[in-house]
Amino acid sequence: MDDFCRGIVHDIIESVLESHDHTLEWGVLPPKLRRQLHQVDPCLVLHTVVLHDEDGGQSAMIQLKALKQAKNDSCGYYAMYNALSCVQALRAHSDSDASHHISQLYSRASFWRLFTHLTNHLKEKVKTLQCDTYPWTNTHVEKGVLERPYIEHLMEDPSTLPNIWRRAGCGHAQDGMDTVSHMISAMPDFSMHSLRYNRLPLNDIAALDKVFSLFLASDDYTHAFLLGQTIHWVCIVCSKLSGRVEVALIDSRNHKLLGATEEEIKSIMDEDADDPDLTTRYKGPGYQSLKDPVQTTTLFHDCITGRQDITTYLLEYNMDGFFESFEEHVGLPSKEDEILMLLIGWLEGYWPPPVIRHNIVQIVEQKRRYLSNNTRDKFHAWGTYLSERIDFQGCGFPVV
Repeated sequence: MDDFCRGIVHDIIESVLESHDHTLEWGVLPPKLRRQLHQVDPCLVLHTVVLHDEDGGQSAMIQLKALKQAKNDSCGYYAMYNALSCVQALRAHSDSDASHHISQLYSRASFWRLFTHLTNHLKEKVKTLQCDTYPWTNTHVEKGVLERPYIEHLMEDPSTLPNIWRRAGCGHAQDGMDTVSHMISAMPDFSMHSLRYNRLPLNDIAALDKVFSLFLASDDYTHAFLLGQTIHWVCIVCSKLSGRVEVALIDSRNHKLLGATEEEIKSIMDEDADDPDLTTRYKGPGYQSLKDPVQTTTLFHDCITGRQDITTYLLEYNMDGFFESFEEHVGLPSKEDEILMLLIGWLEGYWPPPVIRHNIVQIVEQKRRYLSNNTRDKFHAWGTYLSERIDFQGCGFPVV
């Protein structure tokens, strides 16, 4: 039995075992709150954080239980399924419709129908390309990994996902699904570790800024994000109804992450240590993938409620990572030969010049208005320190 078939069989067995775990009582939802994710059955909420603002208002961050993925590499399809189901539930016009779409979050039959239709659509693309190279082969599609080119193809035409959703029996022509594609964003490079120490996805940051501006300008809005974080995809669903904000984290591994202590995160890693799909080289990124979702959920919540500005936060976050890395691997040696040796090693192993030019130089030259005075001073001191000790032959540093 191959991995794909084993995954399906595993899910069928697990669905039978889980069918007695809880009963969904959707009919008791208050009408005004029918689209609020915190109104799901309490046993399906892994953790809730309620926050109060200065005006006496409330907002919340929650983590929902989801269908647990059968294989580590199928997380992208689960994240997409969770995003589509939640967005539909949050924008439903009746209690019964909201109940239907939220309950679909826990329907393995619905998930596998969508999975099958998505992969069949990708195989049609394989036929048209006729290239037989990674990842556009039937073999790669059938592995069940939602590769970056796949998600780009599925989302480049706004009608693709709604049509597949309906063909899979998850929705119908009158449910307004056509607009849903504009309420979902996919960002494959949103690991907080990568955002701190690697090339910044400036286009994604600009897109996030637009979405969060819509939340700030409206009393009712919904948007879901598919986020690639190191070796894993998660779904974060943001909603605002009558001015109340809720941000829901949905992770198909079903580990309780929101509100977890460092010891509890390490305990999760210990539980996964014997997982044959989690090889040794993935265990470091695996740990980061348990930390990233909570930090990202908190960041998105703070941006939607106006506590943070996404552009300022991420630019400062990346600049801090730049200085931190330099201080750790180069430091402040006084001799030019020693500086050059350490600097070359740092540029080769940690911050390649193209990344510095894309991130640091571009930030300083084009987005300096987002930087604090403290960051500007640190960058000026860094440039002055190097320029006084190394002859860069006119390379210079941008003025902050």
